[in-house]
Amino acid sequence: MIASVLNSIIQEDEFNEDSVLQAIGRYPELLDIGYWQAMDDWKNAQQGESYTRALFLLKQVARISKVQKCDNTSKNPFEEDMRNLSRGYINEAVDFYNEEDFPNAIKAYLNALDIDIKINDHFRVKDVLIRLLDVIPYLDLNNANAIFTGLVKHVFALEAFCSSVLNDLMLQLYKEILRVYMNHQPINISALLILLQQAKGFAFGAMLKQPNELPEPNGYALRLLEEIAELEEQRLTTLEADAKLSIDEEMLMSAYLGDKEKQEAHNLTAKISNLQIDFDRWLKQYMLRGIELRNYPLLSLQEVQAAIGEETVLYIQFMAGDADGNAANYILLVTKEDTLANYGVDYSVPSGSLRISSEGVVTDTSILAYGVSDVRKEIQNTPYGYENCTSKGLQLLAEEAELLLGPVAPYLEKYRLKGKTHLMIQPHAAYHYFPFHLLPYNNGLLCDEWLVTSLPNLRLLTSKKNNTTHHIDLVDMASFGLGYSEASKFNLPLLKNAISEANEVAKLFHFKALTDENKTATQTNFREALTVAKRIHLCVHGQHNVRAPAFQSVFFMSTEKNDGSLPAWELMDLNAENVDLLTLSACETALGRFDVMDNLQGLPAAFLKAGVSTIIGTLWKAETLSCETFFISFYTAIKEGESKMKAFQTAQQSTRNKHPEYRDWGSFFYLGAVD
Repeated sequence: MIASVLNSIIQEDEFNEDSVLQAIGRYPELLDIGYWQAMDDWKNAQQGESYTRALFLLKQVARISKVQKCDNTSKNPFEEDMRNLSRGYINEAVDFYNEEDFPNAIKAYLNALDIDIKINDHFRVKDVLIRLLDVIPYLDLNNANAIFTGLVKHVFALEAFCSSVLNDLMLQLYKEILRVYMNHQPINISALLILLQQAKGFAFGAMLKQPNELPEPNGYALRLLEEIAELEEQRLTTLEADAKLSIDEEMLMSAYLGDKEKQEAHNLTAKISNLQIDFDRWLKQYMLRGIELRNYPLLSLQEVQAAIGEETVLYIQFMAGDADGNAANYILLVTKEDTLANYGVDYSVPSGSLRISSEGVVTDTSILAYGVSDVRKEIQNTPYGYENCTSKGLQLLAEEAELLLGPVAPYLEKYRLKGKTHLMIQPHAAYHYFPFHLLPYNNGLLCDEWLVTSLPNLRLLTSKKNNTTHHIDLVDMASFGLGYSEASKFNLPLLKNAISEANEVAKLFHFKALTDENKTATQTNFREALTVAKRIHLCVHGQHNVRAPAFQSVFFMSTEKNDGSLPAWELMDLNAENVDLLTLSACETALGRFDVMDNLQGLPAAFLKAGVSTIIGTLWKAETLSCETFFISFYTAIKEGESKMKAFQTAQQSTRNKHPEYRDWGSFFYLGAVD
């Protein structure tokens, strides 16, 4: 009964302070303390915008109840005074705006924003951000700086709202400010670098400095996990086939991780997926708790230059639009000695986002993301014995190269002449999962002339916490391999060559591999390895989970204590700072999801947060023979004294010689810190 009342309130089209107060008047039972536990459980079951509305509703209930208990009016005098002051600033700003006095209009809007954030009023904050967007057509450099300065000081408080709506508005503002910065000469590189750090995964970057902690699921989250387990058991007995959505996984992975990705629950598979989504979104909110109190020191240009190697060119990417609404790729190049900012425009593609939906799933994606998913599909679908890549795939890669490399190609050539050999790319949005190394460049591919690696977040340049446990005697290598010859609840197919690959890698370092053949390839042993090993090789089955990246998993032997699956969310209590290198010879282990502010989720994000320095994973489903070639070649080079990056390049070339299809050798992806 109480849940239906609450649902009816938050589902109203007009939802604001006045509508909530009127609803509380219509349903006085909401003020009955006997209902409050049920109301709290109901709030925790909401997601996205519904959660934000639920939180606002219950805050109003608590406030009014407290005031009534004190025999006062239904308005908190302090908050009402603050709201009146905010309204005054808004009215003042509107007058300035109508007079085309935009500097003073911006100042007044930002004063209102300060107040609305202080009183935690989501809807008034949203209103101010929308009003600031109205000023965008009139932005000059000074106005852009004023808005950016006003936003930066509230970046954590805004994230604490857990609102995709606010994040989307913030992203729009950042894009417009970036455009102004890039079109004003000379470009202020320091200001540009600060903006890029704020707009590209600042929350994930801040979490890299936080202690690791496995969440203690509250009643709501614990019930979700129990229900997921129960339905999975039912599905095993019914042998139900997976349901396919018309939005394929490639497109969904290239879209922003949203709040409305549940599908119509016609079968067990869909029900399980929806519950996993509920848990995934709860987990994100759990991780963001108290984020408004955290410290996130931004990296200066000098710190970035000090952190990269003499041979490195850092390529920071940001996808936005130009003044005419065309899609644009903004690029900041940084070396030890200098910087360069430029951008390219694709006049055939408009900037902005597109909403796609199917069978209840609703998500937003950048229009440019279609290029990423199309390239990935063509590479993976190349028939064996056909050619290295389909003709369409080669054409798409060439088109992407014009946008991604064209604006900076002459400068890259100059850097090569100066001895630069390493191109470290910090991607944006869907390009986190794009094979940059396969782009055509000069008369070959980009990786023919450059060692290409990916830096998921700029904070990874300096993210080590320097609290490594020195009293532990670290081992050089832990190598795991599972052939899955024994039946498991997951019906995993046999994995050919996995055990031999693990044995070969272990033998190089004079260790014995941990395998399911000798009953040692357990989740427990893997967890222990993450605390005591410098390097870990994992040759197992992996499974991406596009809708709920917290459940992206790798699979070990099942034991009495666990079923063998290790999802990303269970890695949050690990301290893996001793691990310099983690290699994942498993399917799709370089993948995950990103939200509208480019914060990453999934297995790679979990391992990086745990402290792993470098991850080598795969961009799509891995072929076992090419994996064996790559990783044995890689670790042989490591054993012979080559650096991680040089060994990666050696293994990439060896695999390319034996398995020339882009699908096979092009899958391997270097993520994380430099040597």
